[in-house]
Amino acid sequence: GSAFTFKAAAPGGFWCQRCTLNSMLLELLQDASGAVHPGLSSFVAALSAVESPVTATQWLRRGRARDLLVAIARGEMDLSHQALDEVAGDIRGRANAVEHLRQLLVSCGALPARDEYLSRLERTITALLEQVHPDDAKVLRRFARFQVLASARGRIDRGGASAAVSDGAAQKFRVACRFMAWLRARGIDRMDIPQSAIDQWLDEHNMAV
Repeated sequence: GSAFTFKAAAPGGFWCQRCTLNSMLLELLQDASGAVHPGLSSFVAALSAVESPVTATQWLRRGRARDLLVAIARGEMDLSHQALDEVAGDIRGRANAVEHLRQLLVSCGALPARDEYLSRLERTITALLEQVHPDDAKVLRRFARFQVLASARGRIDRGGASAAVSDGAAQKFRVACRFMAWLRARGIDRMDIPQSAIDQWLDEHNMAV
């Protein structure tokens, strides 16, 4: 291209924007041996070939995605969906940056594709389990695994809309958590719930709706 930029690391020379981008990628994404992290090689190849190297360079300089990529390259963070899930939301505005980086890593094959709505459901369930009584969590965890998640995966596999299925499953699990808390607050044994208690719960729930 005809666009050139001065490269401070190369005194007296002018580098094209693509050369600047490639240099930045190699500098940022080296592992301890000085080579590009093998898991990020496809990402480097894809980003270095983008139509607008200026835009890619500016994106790398913004901070959030760059910091995550550097952490992955140095072995300080796993190259995985779970690792990205754990850092999303740690810093204000980071969630969007993480999701954009995730999409780029998936598109170049550095990460496997996954159903993001189903993954969001799993994170919602995990967060809700952290809020309930430990004894209730044991029961709710089995309910989530063998009924809520299994049913949602099955419906999605059969062609159900991921967003609607996941949202419905999340609501189902929230109700289960509220029901368990309601029983505990009234001293009702979850292994021996009288019909009168179920009727009362349904009446109160209907009134709330």
